[in-house]
Amino acid sequence: MNSDSFVIVSWTESKKNEFSIIRIEDVFLEDEEEIVSVEQSYQFKIKKKVHDGIVKFIGSKLSCEKKLKDINKSKKSSFSSNSQSIQKSFKKSGIVSKNINLTEQHLSNNNETDSLERQLAERDTLIFSLKETQLKNESKILELEQSVSTYKEIYDSTFLSNLVQLSIQVLKFVGSETDRDEVRKFGKNSQEILINSSYPNKFMSVNLLNRVNIMIDEKLNPSRIFRTMAKALIIEPEIWGSNNGQSIIKKYSQISAARDFLRLRNVALTDSIFKTTLRSLCTECRSKQYSKEG
Repeated sequence: MNSDSFVIVSWTESKKNEFSIIRIEDVFLEDEEEIVSVEQSYQFKIKKKVHDGIVKFIGSKLSCEKKLKDINKSKKSSFSSNSQSIQKSFKKSGIVSKNINLTEQHLSNNNETDSLERQLAERDTLIFSLKETQLKNESKILELEQSVSTYKEIYDSTFLSNLVQLSIQVLKFVGSETDRDEVRKFGKNSQEILINSSYPNKFMSVNLLNRVNIMIDEKLNPSRIFRTMAKALIIEPEIWGSNNGQSIIKKYSQISAARDFLRLRNVALTDSIFKTTLRSLCTECRSKQYSKEG
């Protein structure tokens, strides 16, 4: 009996599972029997115990597993018709070769049907997803078109000119001194802003302001924040290298403006840190100048 062959058994006694797959070698045959046939009753050895059942299907383990899935789906046996069209029998010493093409074709057809159903389901899911994406894109396009339309309506030179004049009048007669101070902070162009109201005409770029605000939010070292501002407000290394901390403070008031700017934003820039950072900047630039000359 070939150990690679298996059978599906329908148990005639009460068991948890109505059907099982077992090796054909576990089928008990009478001495005069040499063949295991479909739809015949036999005794089977399961875990050192003997149980009664009926052979419903014979084949490889894979074909038995596939056939058992069909049984579980339909909940009824469909092996009788198969046994009439496919006669399988096995000798105790080996398998009697029989034609199993019909069964394999039936299983192949089932697999193809399942595959097509999965592909159709995937296609439907993809179509639904594409339609949903299309609706979202159409909604975004509509919003952009409305924004463009609104911008075109607003961006009218006459309208903007009148709006500026109106804003000036509102600021003049209704605005507070604080509102006016906010306007005074802007330099000659919209990319500059007053560093500190106590230092007229001392401006910094909006880009520097944004960088410093980020550093403040991240709670970086006060010396590092001030160093960033100082180097941006005096960009010439020669100025730093030819001065010391004290002369920088006297000659360039934007440095003191930067100090007061940071203190108003609760940066712990003490006098000691302020002066030490300035001396360090001067020394560094002086050393670089000497190294170039050497």
